Amino acid sequence: MHGEGISFGYGFWSLVVVNAAIFVLFALSFLTPLRRREWRSFGVFTAFVVALFTEMYGFPLTIYVLTAILGSRYPVLNPFSHASGHLWITLLGGGAWMSAVIHLVSNGLMLAGLLLMGVGWRRIHKARGELVTGGVYAWVRHPQYAGLFLITVGMLLQWPTIITVLTWPVLIAVYYRLARREEREAEARFGDAYARYRASVPMFVPRIVLGRGVAPSAVERLDPEALTFAVLRGLAMIGGVAALSIAPLRPEHQIHVGPLLGAFIAYKAALFVLLFFRPQRARPIFLATLGADLGIVFVLVWFTGGGESHFYLLFSVLVALNAYHFGPGIGVLAAILSADLMAVANILVAPGVPWAHIGARAALFGLLGLALGHIASRERRARAEAERFNAELREALASLEAATERAVRAERLAAAGRVSARMAHEVRSPIGAIGLNVEMLEEIVRGCPGPMMGDAGDLLRGIRAEVRRLAGLTDEYLTFARLPRARPQEDSINEMLEELVAFVRPEAEQRGVMLVQEPDLLIPLFSFDRDLLRRAVLNLAKNGLEATPRGGWVLVATRLDGRWVEVAVTDTGSGIEARHSPHLFEPFFTTKPRGTGLGLAIARQIAEEHGGTLAWANAPDGGARFTLRLPLKGADHD
Repeated sequence: MHGEGISFGYGFWSLVVVNAAIFVLFALSFLTPLRRREWRSFGVFTAFVVALFTEMYGFPLTIYVLTAILGSRYPVLNPFSHASGHLWITLLGGGAWMSAVIHLVSNGLMLAGLLLMGVGWRRIHKARGELVTGGVYAWVRHPQYAGLFLITVGMLLQWPTIITVLTWPVLIAVYYRLARREEREAEARFGDAYARYRASVPMFVPRIVLGRGVAPSAVERLDPEALTFAVLRGLAMIGGVAALSIAPLRPEHQIHVGPLLGAFIAYKAALFVLLFFRPQRARPIFLATLGADLGIVFVLVWFTGGGESHFYLLFSVLVALNAYHFGPGIGVLAAILSADLMAVANILVAPGVPWAHIGARAALFGLLGLALGHIASRERRARAEAERFNAELREALASLEAATERAVRAERLAAAGRVSARMAHEVRSPIGAIGLNVEMLEEIVRGCPGPMMGDAGDLLRGIRAEVRRLAGLTDEYLTFARLPRARPQEDSINEMLEELVAFVRPEAEQRGVMLVQEPDLLIPLFSFDRDLLRRAVLNLAKNGLEATPRGGWVLVATRLDGRWVEVAVTDTGSGIEARHSPHLFEPFFTTKPRGTGLGLAIARQIAEEHGGTLAWANAPDGGARFTLRLPLKGADHD
């Protein structure tokens, strides 16, 4: 491979192994794949890195293939010279200054990606299983993956190859799917807390802080049509400039290609940065840069033969794109400017083409601008009308589905309530009679001597305990079936909870669980139904006690949140499994061997009866947290 006149830039497979290993191990320390799908995703990244360094130091496959296609354009190009292996320098020229610019930008992207991954990893490591929403996670939900994407973009910019260009979209898609799967798992674990976090923080592209608030990210705020227009216009111009590598240039203009390329890159980068920070100003930005794009096409036409250049077709592309996006007015204006610039280029490059050809091309520009602009205007009006109808239809359909769901749910609950009430009534009287008879038998047994009377007393106490349990079940069924309407009266929620905690504390001590109350003393008196709300919190507290092992604790806390009062019951049990979360508030759903499955359903009914909500989340340190939110109706703030 290393013959005469060939630089020793390839065949260094040890460098391939060392560099690939460094990048792979560095990324491995931050991404820490554990499950099979994570290892598969990391395998795609490893393939990307190995392909990059293989072509950088091992074998120049990309430049070798391209020289077979572009051999006539680069007759003296040595594909095995390391100086020829850099695709941008080989195709676009520019020499050392171009190499410096490319390495500066690409190394900056890779360094930013590494820093982002490192900061994200440290946050996760310090959290030790808790939900992380601060630091870099307040900007993006997946900083480690965003950092990985920045690193790969920097690699692509520094040393693009056929294999890495083909692998990169696969890499992005794989890690995007992995991020989505992790989000589903996080929502199942952290519940509403993660849902609120996901709604306020973007996935990979950060939002921009403006003033006191946080503005949506540029991609979210930029109209999809404007974003498509920006990408298409950018691709058209990039294609035109890239075509300089295969188009014949006039000798006097070859020296200007490098600066022109540098200016073009800086211009496009500035344009997209401006759109990123000011997406709401997209229309005036596009109009202002239309002249710059036309000027670049004019230079391309001038450098490649004036009127004889085929680059005049780029004028047609710009006219068509702007006419479709802005309408016939801007389309005709772009056509007039294009015709003028093409005429100037024809004058500057002698002998030029006949002016009849220039006139025909100008007429074509005008026809494109007028026709496409008119078609786009009609299509835009029709689309707006269709979207309006679709929005109305979706709203009506959503209302119908919600009403249907409420009706079905109400019917099911009503049927269940009727059955529960009937069963409770049928069972309640016999249970009461059994309880009275057991008490009478206990009196008889206590008055009779004999060695077997002690055992009989124990049996009777067991029967009485079961009778009490059955009586409690019938009361719960009746409560669910005939939940009374709330009768709010101004009261102190902290005092009510203090009495409730004192009532439940003996049961907690018997289970070896600490029951703690943390009241917010700033909560004023407000209107609520004391009995109903006590029942709801009692259900939550008993669930927490039953879920908490001996030595744990259950916390009943209140908090004032603006015009709302929160009552949170947190336990230190094992938490709620993801497969159970969709059914938590369904009547008769229970994971306990002797539960009725009505406690949470009743608590939610009571919350909604007060105009509030009942939500849940798995606590960061383990266990579950149920939060009642009640509106401050009739609150006394004095």
